[in-house]
Amino acid sequence: MIIFIIIGILLGAVAVIFALQNTVAITVTFLFWQIHSSLAIILMVAIISGMIVNLLLSLPEIVSDYFSFKSMIKERNRLEAEVKSNHATIAELNQKVESMARDLYKL
Repeated sequence: MIIFIIIGILLGAVAVIFALQNTVAITVTFLFWQIHSSLAIILMVAIISGMIVNLLLSLPEIVSDYFSFKSMIKERNRLEAEVKSNHATIAELNQKVESMARDLYKL
């Protein structure tokens, strides 16, 4: 996980350096719009747009993972309670066995 963060930071730094070194004025045409701006601004807008699209596409999986994690925590808590209950039952049964063994030796 940390490697992806490091790679993302490095790619972001390279993108910023690239954008800042390309400051010539350009015209971008998209459908009926024409935008006159520096290449650096156009590149930064494109990078930020890509990040937003990536976040929006990843959001369903992130939410699903969150709910799965919460469900697993509830299941773990239930199982821990069951284990404690089973340990108590085992201790109780061991006491009964010991009591029966003492009664058997008294005979």
